[in-house]
Amino acid sequence: MAQPTHLLRAALLFFCAGIAPPVFAQSETEERIERITNGLLPGFVTLETKAMRLQDRLAHYNVPGVSIAMIDEGKLAWARGFGIADAVTKLPVEANTLFQAASISKPVSAMAALKLVAQGKLALDQDVNERLRNWRVPESALSATEKVTLRRVLSHSAGLTVSGFPGYLPGAAIPTATQVLEGTPPANTPAVKLFYTPKSKTEYSGGGYTLLQQLLMDVGGEPFETLLQRELLKPLGMERSTFLQPLPAARERTAASGHNAKAEVIAGRYRTHPELAAAGLWTTPADLAKFAMEVQHAFSGTRNSILPQSLARDMLSVQSWLYGLGFVLEGEAASARFSHRGANEGFQCILIGFTARNAGIVIMTNGNNGNGLIQEIIRAVATEYQWPGLAPTRYALKTLPADALAQYAGYYADAQNKPVRVRLHEGTLVAQSGGGWSLLAALGDDAFAFRDQQTELRFVRDAEGRIQSVNEKIESTTRAGLNRTKEPAPALSGAPFFLRGSMNGWSTADAMKETSSGVYTARIALKSGFNEFKVASADFNQVNLGTLPISAPAKPGPTLPLVAVGGNVPLMIVDAGLYEFTLR
Repeated sequence: MAQPTHLLRAALLFFCAGIAPPVFAQSETEERIERITNGLLPGFVTLETKAMRLQDRLAHYNVPGVSIAMIDEGKLAWARGFGIADAVTKLPVEANTLFQAASISKPVSAMAALKLVAQGKLALDQDVNERLRNWRVPESALSATEKVTLRRVLSHSAGLTVSGFPGYLPGAAIPTATQVLEGTPPANTPAVKLFYTPKSKTEYSGGGYTLLQQLLMDVGGEPFETLLQRELLKPLGMERSTFLQPLPAARERTAASGHNAKAEVIAGRYRTHPELAAAGLWTTPADLAKFAMEVQHAFSGTRNSILPQSLARDMLSVQSWLYGLGFVLEGEAASARFSHRGANEGFQCILIGFTARNAGIVIMTNGNNGNGLIQEIIRAVATEYQWPGLAPTRYALKTLPADALAQYAGYYADAQNKPVRVRLHEGTLVAQSGGGWSLLAALGDDAFAFRDQQTELRFVRDAEGRIQSVNEKIESTTRAGLNRTKEPAPALSGAPFFLRGSMNGWSTADAMKETSSGVYTARIALKSGFNEFKVASADFNQVNLGTLPISAPAKPGPTLPLVAVGGNVPLMIVDAGLYEFTLR
């Protein structure tokens, strides 16, 4: 008791002498955490935008808790839990609280597969049927020339079905990996099979990663969780992590419960996911940060790693669309990064790591509304650590009348005919570049910013003051000299048109046929209730027509204007039946 008494007397002496007692400064880490938790930001930031408190945003999103691990300068800078792990017990989220990693299981499983490649037990470009023992990819004309390979499975370009899995309630019968692949009871998802030629396009497939799970078990000759524990989790020091499903009773006490959109604990607390490679990892942000740092070390070759540098470089090189081997890849140069999101019932999470700097973050939440909160935290962290590509710009906005905005509307294309489309819609300017349509905010001096992404447009005038081109800046990369020109008509003739209805299966479609010159029709059976559709070619590349999403009507009239790369058209069907659609 002596030490506290002495400290107390020291403080009193300072006070009695009229001298302020010494202030012991917070550590730099604690100060940063405080700035982050008081500095959450929305998707579009102006000079007037006020930062928000983490505790307030947890309540706003009805997310009970969040756990964060921060990577800085190649080490775990800090890990911290906020909020509660369970809305009933009110137990707090701690740094070692377990969360479901959901689809972040995929890059973890991908690294284990690549380790077996390094050991010579697997090959990236070999037909997986040559190594599978207890299940095989069903024979199909689609695989006559191109095969399902490990590289294509890991990059979602193998042509396999089943995007995700709903999981199983506690006490329910749990299928084996083989039963999941075959779609036989007690599996609650369809069979995994080919639905397009491998390599021909990219389609996210959890079914493909369940194939990976079976492949690793067949090659390793042991349960998946045993192999992953020995080959990956233990060597990386991921001591809190497990692929055991259902979660063992001894570990339930430290596991967060999943919560619905009302912040209520979901039935059974969480779902069981036997699709281990796709969605089955239980872990903590700190453990996933160890995994992310291992990826960075392997990529840079700065120290001995679980993977040779060549395979780590393959892992973080684009293989198909935005996918490397297990990861989504975004940004360029200083902003180049690898990431993956996760979403199981009751849980939302993300892992982000930079390739050019040893920095990153893992955020895990126990609520279905977690993604909105996650994005606000990322912007706060990126602002604090000045991360390129993710730190938002604070814009000073201008107000322009509709007639002044109209001069910017047009079609702008570069030499590769990758366009930027700009339209005046409902008195405001909207634009489309690569993705869907976005609202534009005027910055003045012929400059605009997208309100939902890190993209800016700067228009260029000719000698007469007319808009002639636009320069597009995405994060730190600029495309200059996109010239204004007439938008080419979509290549309707001969294009394999489809009218895709979401309620009757987004992958099912009726081909549109040219019934007269420039007129195309299709018939499709629709169920009653809410539906969505798009008019598109099979690959969504040749033709992709939808509506501007800002105010798409819930009940479209007889005619509806469609635009390139538009949003899905919502349609409320009162009576189920066969409907005919005409495109002119």
